Amino acid sequence: MNADVLLARCERSANLYGLRIEERSDAWYATWAFALDQHRAGREKYGNAVINALLCLDEGFPGCPHCEAVSFVKCGQCARLTCWDGDARVWRCRWSPCRYSGVPSGQIESFHQHGDV
Repeated sequence: MNADVLLARCERSANLYGLRIEERSDAWYATWAFALDQHRAGREKYGNAVINALLCLDEGFPGCPHCEAVSFVKCGQCARLTCWDGDARVWRCRWSPCRYSGVPSGQIESFHQHGDV
């Protein structure tokens, strides 16, 4: 089984977290999330994943470890992930210096991270 870790930020607190993903026959699935600091993310080389497939949520996905939001958005500006509670109409990117905001739509169909936190 192929598995990897994506980096994401909490929309409420901007805290960094890891998003464990695993490849299945039809797509990649987010299965787990864990609090993470920048030093560990860099040391473990998290955030270098390249996914050219649909990114979905596993049925047991626990959500953001900081605010428990069970969804996330790929920023249309910087292409990084930030959690989203699904209730707010407007979402905002919590990656600096981006801070883009917009109305989420669609599904994440491909993803490439550069490993910079």
